[in-house]
Amino acid sequence: MHVGAAKDLLREGVSLPNIMNRRRWSKTNTVMRYVEQIAPTDH
Repeated sequence: MHVGAAKDLLREGVSLPNIMNRRRWSKTNTVMRYVEQIAPTDH
């Protein structure tokens, strides 16, 4: 999963902890780096 997939999941309403679990990311900053460019109104 790369940036696009993480953003798509967030837009679909998947929580950050769920995205982290799916990719086995242990650090919040990893997923935040991928999704940080989504505007609050985009999700």
